[in-house]
Amino acid sequence: MENEVCDTKETKVTRQQFAGVLLHELRRWKGGNGEVSQGDLVRFGVSMDRPLLEHLDRLVAEKGYPNRSEAIRDLVRASLVQEAWQRADPSQEVAGAVTLVYDHHVHGLETQLTEWQHSHRELVLATTHVHLDHDNCLEVLLLRGPAREIKRLADQLIAARGVKHGQLAMTTTGREFGTRTDGARHADTHPEPTPA
Repeated sequence: MENEVCDTKETKVTRQQFAGVLLHELRRWKGGNGEVSQGDLVRFGVSMDRPLLEHLDRLVAEKGYPNRSEAIRDLVRASLVQEAWQRADPSQEVAGAVTLVYDHHVHGLETQLTEWQHSHRELVLATTHVHLDHDNCLEVLLLRGPAREIKRLADQLIAARGVKHGQLAMTTTGREFGTRTDGARHADTHPEPTPA
């Protein structure tokens, strides 16, 4: 029969029955905002500039992801974990490193970055400045202090006009993990830094 989609000993399904089942499933899966979901998995569209998409595809290949979706899920998870960790206790002392790549030809940028570092000298432990090429510089700031203040300073530095890329990596100072469990003592002592 030409109207049959499936014809086995067990089942005879007509095109109309098949379409009805498909329509029912689509209605069940269809979410708001153009999302299609099945259980906990939701599919949605992502718009991206072609050069950024090409970088994403290289990342997928280099890291061995099975597809773009898994790479994007990992990137989102990493961002959510970092945000959750930073919000846990804003007064907790942390250590961090801010990396900045910037165009040193942007008028006043180097002066502004230096002024912000001086005005937050209680957080800034050290800085390193490297000339990458004729136009671009890399600056790394090592910081220690309350998570909230370190994040605020990093956001300010990263958002400055002329900064092409910036990133904050925060970590523990290690104090909340206590002393060594093997009973060994560290041979030398490290004095607390004195505020400048």
